Amino acid sequence: MSPRTIQRNSRPNTTTMAQLAAWFLGTSVTVSILVFIVLFGQLPAFGAGPLGAANRFILHDIPSCLSSLDRRICGGKLCPIVMSIGDGLMNKKHPLVLILYLVLMTGGSYLFLRNGYTEIPNEALGSKHIYLIPLTILLPYVALYLAASSDPGFISSHNHHTAMSLYPYDQIIFRAVPNPEECRTCRWAKPARSKHCGLCARCVAKMDHHCAWINNCVGTRNTRHFLGFLAANAITLTYGTYLTYHVLYLKMSGSDEDQLWVRWINTMAEYRELGAVFILCLMCSLIMIGFLVAHMYLIWAGTTTNDSLKWGDIKYALKKGTIVVFDDEGRGSPTADYDATRWPWGGMKGRRRGVIAVDADGNVPEEIRDCITNLRDLENIYDRGFLRNMTEVLWPPKLMANMLNDHTALC
Repeated sequence: MSPRTIQRNSRPNTTTMAQLAAWFLGTSVTVSILVFIVLFGQLPAFGAGPLGAANRFILHDIPSCLSSLDRRICGGKLCPIVMSIGDGLMNKKHPLVLILYLVLMTGGSYLFLRNGYTEIPNEALGSKHIYLIPLTILLPYVALYLAASSDPGFISSHNHHTAMSLYPYDQIIFRAVPNPEECRTCRWAKPARSKHCGLCARCVAKMDHHCAWINNCVGTRNTRHFLGFLAANAITLTYGTYLTYHVLYLKMSGSDEDQLWVRWINTMAEYRELGAVFILCLMCSLIMIGFLVAHMYLIWAGTTTNDSLKWGDIKYALKKGTIVVFDDEGRGSPTADYDATRWPWGGMKGRRRGVIAVDADGNVPEEIRDCITNLRDLENIYDRGFLRNMTEVLWPPKLMANMLNDHTALC
């Protein structure tokens, strides 16, 4: 028996590999669904549906059941320990997710350099890739450093006045009637579009979200670095998918009578490390491209992740008929003190708009005219057009100290 025959017979059979592929795909889909339910099932738009019910089952019913079992079996000693660990992981800032990212990126790069880089150049990949590969591998590390170490736009007592002047209150999702909402932790008026991050324990100007992968908030000052992080990973992972595909394809063996997918699975089974890199790059590249497209859409719409969640709450309340939204131009703004008159794009001066709760009979005050029932009819004053929105992301306003001249804050 030839060595080639022995090697062929030592491969996992097609059925086993198909089962492993199905298990991997099923596990990935299941985890993705669970993450989506946990993160978004508590939103008002999903609260009354099956997604909200699933969220309550996972976050409330299951823990209650486990707590009951703990009291009966362990005398209630186990749950406090688990809850303390869970609180530390979920509600405290820590670099574990960032470390996990570095392990995956570094491990995947090592496996490719050991198994794939030595196969280049070949008849499908030219010698230019020898120089492109090291540069592309370094790209995500540089982007991660910039995103993780940058100031997202933390608000302090020294720059709070400047932060208050960056954006006007639109009186819909950010309201200042009769006064702006106060941050209960920082004890100051919350600037429009800002949010207090419980993990960082700081207020952030034009807050988007807290990203565990960079262990930092994403706000007005570092959204550009976060986009660079997404783009760098999308480029590296897509390039890695392209390279590993061609290296594996040239190694593909088997009878021409076999189906192509059978030969491909057998090849990945034979070159397991390179096959694992291919699957990791393929799946993660799609995820990164999806995140990048989603955030580019937010920029196009003149909004942020935090803004979008607030708009979702307004849309849900409008649909339920519990509020009305009005926008009367030329009637005078009741919040001139917080008008940010230097805001030159769709400001609030001379406008009267807001959100009012509907009474039990479904009535609204008589002085409210032209009630808006569809958010499409309501102007987002923060949307200045895609080019201006992108310019603001790439060259964000500076959060200068209060004693400095604020007139340069919107440069």
